[in-house]
Amino acid sequence: MKSKTMFFGAAATAIALSAATISASPAQALSITPGSILNIGGVVQANPNNAAPTEFVFDAPFPEFGGGPGKTVIYKKGSTGSFAGLDRFAPIQNLTLTQLTPGGHLFSSGSVTNFITNIKAGISFDLTKFIYDNSKSSATFEGIFRSGTDSIAAKGGLFTSQLTSFNPASYSGSIAAIPTPAMLPGLIGLGMGMLRKRKREMAAANAEA
Repeated sequence: MKSKTMFFGAAATAIALSAATISASPAQALSITPGSILNIGGVVQANPNNAAPTEFVFDAPFPEFGGGPGKTVIYKKGSTGSFAGLDRFAPIQNLTLTQLTPGGHLFSSGSVTNFITNIKAGISFDLTKFIYDNSKSSATFEGIFRSGTDSIAAKGGLFTSQLTSFNPASYSGSIAAIPTPAMLPGLIGLGMGMLRKRKREMAAANAEA
């Protein structure tokens, strides 16, 4: 998978997710370990354009190895806990966007059950809220990791790309399963640290290009 790392290391975009508040289902059997981090990436296109997006279409490189339209890359590097060691492609659904206020910069998506599936042996991610700011190429989003009848719900986050400059644009992201507020400060710091690191890597790749 070295070629995947090279592809995204040179990409002019980055995403990080830091959690704000989390709750866990009362009957949770912890098949999804609290604090587990899932790293994903690929390519996103805003249709018809970033100025007035009505749809986000997701794609992944290397169709000969399982990538292609409707897929996202799950990265082994940076994924932890229940997602540690994963290095594969997983199905991801496109998003339908609606402008929140006429002439405004904010666009939202409704909830999407099974937004990402086949993450690992029956584990999926439901998107419950997604708000995109096209002036900054950033979005806040919320979701729920599910494994059978068990679930861990995450709230908040930071999603960044460079759709203001490129369309389509590559992206990468981190999603954390955090059931208690006590774990939040460290994981928020981790998410922001990853974002800063990816920005430095991006700048170095652009300098070498």
